[in-house]
Amino acid sequence: MCRLGKWYYTDGKKCCEAIQAFRAIEEPHRKLHALGKEIVITYDKGEVQKAQQMFHDLEKMSTVIISNLEGVRQTLGGDVKLIGK
Repeated sequence: MCRLGKWYYTDGKKCCEAIQAFRAIEEPHRKLHALGKEIVITYDKGEVQKAQQMFHDLEKMSTVIISNLEGVRQTLGGDVKLIGK
């Protein structure tokens, strides 16, 4: 599990479960990982251009996740450190 997933299902869930922006992270995060695996498979098949296009889609998902994380931070008061390091 990645760092975001670890935070999401532990500390994040404890502090932020009621926040809509927090709940909106789960599905694009899951899809991001699935697409990442697909990209590797596609690239390994030699379909480089297709893998590059898929990577652009992955970047868009990443932007959605970051936007929702920012929404969580703003809901909690803006100065909150979401990850404890």
